[in-house]
Amino acid sequence: MSFWSKLFGGDKETEEKVKDLFNELIKNNQKQTEEKKNAEPEKKVEEKPEPVVEEADGPSGFSWGPKMPAEENQYNYSGTFKQYFDHVLYDDFSQYQIGREESPNGKRVIYTLCDSGRKICVVEIMHSGSASKKLRENCHNSSVGYCRFYYDYEGWWNTREYVNYRINKAINLQI
Repeated sequence: MSFWSKLFGGDKETEEKVKDLFNELIKNNQKQTEEKKNAEPEKKVEEKPEPVVEEADGPSGFSWGPKMPAEENQYNYSGTFKQYFDHVLYDDFSQYQIGREESPNGKRVIYTLCDSGRKICVVEIMHSGSASKKLRENCHNSSVGYCRFYYDYEGWWNTREYVNYRINKAINLQI
């Protein structure tokens, strides 16, 4: 017994009509598919890998640029900017006596490096909106090394190597 016979309980006339209708549907579907193929050539869909979006490197220099360097810096350090500068100064300049003074509002920290009681360098850490020049002028007038770092200047990372370089340069100018 065929599929159609089982479906229609042996009614040959209905079975033939349904078979014819089914075959006609298949032919029409094939004809439409054929017409579509002939009317429009099939466009090949090329699979392209997803582009990898990376941060633009842009211009950059020693401790500045749009991309954070891998080297230890104030922004990848586990503490605050004050803790970072404490860490760098007390660890890397331990041969000097270091004084630390913080402004009452907490937006400025001043480190004083002394060698055998003689002030040799002042390091000022401040916010980028500050226009303070007095301390820098006083250091210059008294032949004391001076350098300033901004803790919130976008694109300036204050890497450890950069901070060391600048402080050493300020110290060596005065020795």
